[in-house]
Amino acid sequence: MEQLPTNVNAKSHWSGKQSFAEAVKSLRGELTYAVFYRHTSTFAHGADFADHVQYDEATDEVQFKLLPSDDHIVGQARESRAILWAAAQRINDRLGLNFDAILDPHRPIHWL
Repeated sequence: MEQLPTNVNAKSHWSGKQSFAEAVKSLRGELTYAVFYRHTSTFAHGADFADHVQYDEATDEVQFKLLPSDDHIVGQARESRAILWAAAQRINDRLGLNFDAILDPHRPIHWL
């Protein structure tokens, strides 16, 4: 840290905010943070690393999985779709593209 320029604060690296949550809040993305980041961050950060490692006795192999188990695939696919929809909706709103009629039928079910 001593090698950083004096104007760089390594403890405040999220667009000048103290945390990722604060940076998202400044962008009015609290809902997005609450719905997506909280749900997916344990997978992305490996907080549950032991759940990602499985030992197969039949083959005597250790397997590393992206998701803790196949049971998580449907949930992650649903969240990925919702993130994509949220991004498209935000672009539509910000640029005034008027694609509401096209986007609305694809709104994530838990946002209705």
